[in-house]
Amino acid sequence: MNKRYSGLLASICICLCFLISGCADGQFGFTFNEDGTITQRNSLQFQQGFKDLGNYFGQSNEDFILEQKQEDSQNGFSIEDVQNGYTATKTITLKDLAGLKIFQPGENTAGVQVKKGFLYDYYSIDSYLKGQYQSLPQSNYAANIPSYFSPNMPVNIWDYMEYRKQAEAEARQLDEISNQMIKAAISSMNLNLVINLPYEVDSSNADNLTNGNKTLTWNLKPAVFDGKDLSVQAKFKIYHEKTIIGLIVVGSILLIVAIILLVLGFVKKNSTKQSVFFIVAGIIIVFLGCFGVYVNYNIKHPPVLTDADKLVVVAEKSMQKSEEPEAKQQKNAQSEDVLTKANNVLQNKNSEYKLSAVSKIDYCEPHTCDFNHELGEQNSQRI
Repeated sequence: MNKRYSGLLASICICLCFLISGCADGQFGFTFNEDGTITQRNSLQFQQGFKDLGNYFGQSNEDFILEQKQEDSQNGFSIEDVQNGYTATKTITLKDLAGLKIFQPGENTAGVQVKKGFLYDYYSIDSYLKGQYQSLPQSNYAANIPSYFSPNMPVNIWDYMEYRKQAEAEARQLDEISNQMIKAAISSMNLNLVINLPYEVDSSNADNLTNGNKTLTWNLKPAVFDGKDLSVQAKFKIYHEKTIIGLIVVGSILLIVAIILLVLGFVKKNSTKQSVFFIVAGIIIVFLGCFGVYVNYNIKHPPVLTDADKLVVVAEKSMQKSEEPEAKQQKNAQSEDVLTKANNVLQNKNSEYKLSAVSKIDYCEPHTCDFNHELGEQNSQRI
């Protein structure tokens, strides 16, 4: 390894640092639909430069993508291939969302909470992701330096020691450049949690808000690579559009009726029904005004969420608990049945003894197995 070669390789590494900017895009997305369902969309895509770099270090991105695709496919996702990656899509329910690890309630977090309402459903997401450290691959060019004891190496010990010293220094330099390149690649990659809403979010601690505050993005890299804890908080409403449209139609009709009554009241001044027109029109207008105040207050002051509004997935645990007593009862019933049959066998043998307990090993059905049947008769005679 000479200076010219190491300088050339260092230049290549520096160039690769620029080529792999934005090396990979990973996104975990959840789109809340107006019908109450949620579309989960996970995507993974490598840039061409990073793909080639992975092959250079002996890492196959194709195998990694294939493994992730197979896992998502087994979990019910629809897979769509894109260049150097794929997208996985699946429709889930609120309970499915609450069952995901990142959205589970903790000691200081409420997880997923939902309050059903007349005009809208109020959602709150309060989750916590514990930071973890991911060790980055480290290059080791020193391992490629030929050993002095390698065969067919015509060099004396002193020349080799000088060569070794120079080669190790160059290897350390290349290791530093290569490791910095890997850090730059990780730093430039995108790894995000994205929540898409049909309406503007009420409050959130998202790192980035776009699309009229309807798309919330959290950067997952500090939590995945740097060990920094991540808090995901968002509160939002999903309106019942059909209900609101119905109220608007009814309100418009009532308003038109009130206007007509007012016009009739002014037109028929000498009519005995004039006061009736004004009274009915006034009642309608007051009702519409009060209802408008109620709607405005309800929208600006969302309900207070409690522990009763938490979505906690415990179906599997409760199912296991309910199965345990049932299985125990069946086992006891089977034991009693075997004991009864065993005592009947003794009674047929004119035995004065009565068994208080028996196992399936001690007893078998007559004529089901010759060996066991004979053994049962021998045991009965002994008793």
